[in-house]
Amino acid sequence: VMECHGETYSVDVGGPQAALLPILGFEGATRRNRPMLSLGDVVYARVSLADRDIDPELSCTEKVSAKPKGLGPLKGGYVLKVQTGCSRELLSGEHGDQGVLQLLGDHLDYECCLGVNGYVWLKGSTAAETLMVKNAIENYQSISFGARGEQEETRKRVRRMVGDLVRRRGGDEG
Repeated sequence: VMECHGETYSVDVGGPQAALLPILGFEGATRRNRPMLSLGDVVYARVSLADRDIDPELSCTEKVSAKPKGLGPLKGGYVLKVQTGCSRELLSGEHGDQGVLQLLGDHLDYECCLGVNGYVWLKGSTAAETLMVKNAIENYQSISFGARGEQEETRKRVRRMVGDLVRRRGGDEG
């Protein structure tokens, strides 16, 4: 959240202009009962309106079911900016049956919200785990985009990197 106005919040979505999030754009929101966002707060939202002549508009409700499905303000955690291609690969799990997020999830407890705009929100059970997941995603980005044509080699490097992170975590605890 970049600015708070009377009826809307101005939100940085990584584009050429900020998006607007109406105060009533949350599940069950009324003028009296709505999330109170401050500058710097992180919101997981979807684009509900985009036109070249007006600012984009966001919503924290689903279009069809009117249920939040995880949309809304995100508390705590860490925000990371990655390339949009990397974000899409992480979302799709493109690297075979075990993507980097699934490999990390096998060993660490964390929450992750990925946007196609390249913003990633992470929250581990501890600050150290949050940083481990952040480092893994940053390393994954440099590995997968540095060796574009070598898919199998990239998978091996990602598995090795996650294994190293997990071993280091085990050594820190003992």
